[in-house]
Amino acid sequence: MNDILSGQFVLVMAPSGSGKSTLIRDIKEVYPDMSFARTHTTRVPRPGEDPQTGTYDFVSNETFDANIAAGAYLEWATFGGHRYGTPAADVLNVLKSGGTVLKEMDLQGVKQVRALIPPEHLTVVYIDGGSWEALKERILARAPMSAEQLELRKERFLEEEKGKGEADVIVENHDGNVAKAKERFRACIATIRERL
Repeated sequence: MNDILSGQFVLVMAPSGSGKSTLIRDIKEVYPDMSFARTHTTRVPRPGEDPQTGTYDFVSNETFDANIAAGAYLEWATFGGHRYGTPAADVLNVLKSGGTVLKEMDLQGVKQVRALIPPEHLTVVYIDGGSWEALKERILARAPMSAEQLELRKERFLEEEKGKGEADVIVENHDGNVAKAKERFRACIATIRERL
């Protein structure tokens, strides 16, 4: 595959509450010409979630199964009883044309992608939001959550934290440092784009 790819796939990995959405939104504003891969999911839209402007394409379980059978996903995983997958064509078409694609992804997905995309066309960025206690406060400040949901987030945090070792770049986004985190992430993207 290496001989047909000339672009760069940037994977952003981070626990819930780390500020990854804020940092990705900032990159979208700074680099409006960049590609941002969408995600297919079998969950239903949340209240106020607009499928037209969000990052998710909501599909049925049957459609998801058919896409798996057709090999249409670069990676896919199950979380919270729902499945999430990255359409391969959306990413590979941009990489073949020499562009940059950015995608938020969990550790399981990163491992799947690492097995498919050559390392010279892949950059994994880990957003370090601090300790679990700090992230828990941010998560609860955003929306009420049951103890069971919070425990799931904690388990996912512990799993995602293991992914720090998989990262090529670590961007710290501890409380009060969002401006510095934006600056670091922008510099990372600028370096990638200059290489291309």
